[in-house]
Amino acid sequence: MGMFALVVAASALVVAADVTLPTAQIAVVAEVTVGEGKKAPIFTVGVGKCVKPKGTPKEAPPDCGVFVGLKRGGKGQMRLEWMGKSGPLTKPNANTFVFTAADDEELSLTTRFNPIVVGNVNLKAGVDGLLVAQEERRGDRVRRRYDVFLADRGKLKHAFTGAEGRGARTWSSVEAVDIDHDGGNELVFFSSSTANEDDADRFEMQIYSWRADVRKMVARNDLRPAIKGAVIGMFKTIEAARTMQDGPCTHGFLVLDTSSADKLGDGQVVLASPAITKADAELALEDAKACDPNMVGAVKTITGGVDIDADQDEQ
Repeated sequence: MGMFALVVAASALVVAADVTLPTAQIAVVAEVTVGEGKKAPIFTVGVGKCVKPKGTPKEAPPDCGVFVGLKRGGKGQMRLEWMGKSGPLTKPNANTFVFTAADDEELSLTTRFNPIVVGNVNLKAGVDGLLVAQEERRGDRVRRRYDVFLADRGKLKHAFTGAEGRGARTWSSVEAVDIDHDGGNELVFFSSSTANEDDADRFEMQIYSWRADVRKMVARNDLRPAIKGAVIGMFKTIEAARTMQDGPCTHGFLVLDTSSADKLGDGQVVLASPAITKADAELALEDAKACDPNMVGAVKTITGGVDIDADQDEQ
């Protein structure tokens, strides 16, 4: 079948000067070199081609596109589906920039980008790419989206999209983990959507790999690992868990019961951050404790399946 896997690579980031918006052209915000060597592909991330949707008021700010392109290693340029409202563009770090709407301080679009390489672990060659994560915030409402772009045989290719559903609360994350221990990582997409806050959150997991014969990212329904959780609270009611969930240090934590976390005891409600490996769960726990030194918690297995950490220890 020729499965390919996802592995993280080192990169060099070149950040352009501050961008003035709106603009009819695409202004490069950053250049991302994936891998090493003189022929290593260089991806560009830019903003521009701002337009006003038909029917919007004259005073409304235009929508500005976010574009991924190739400067070296191939040709092509693609616009992401989500666009930002014209306004201040800030860069809190080298691989992140934020649109803030000129007339609405509560509306922002954050775009983060990280280099990846997909490649058959049995071959030297790989396929270089960029993982782009976007987060749109409207006051307390947050949505997230993920896209993977590859430099595949001299062309820019869109290989993956992951987006959250609708509901009162939504959450998602992407992890790169070597689930089948073949020396390369798979792409793991977690998502959760809660329509009724009186019910516990329900989350789903989907795993993807690059398949060489069709040169696409494909779902791996054959891989069902156990899921760990950074658990920072156990409660008698969902309402009590929601109160803690709304705190400033619990971003990315879910209110779970046995409906989606079958390893919990009957009647248990927990506040937890799902992860594939113990190391990732511990990292989520450390981040929460760094935000609030008084917070306590532990890493627990919350769903059944193959324990990746135990399987790794046996090899």
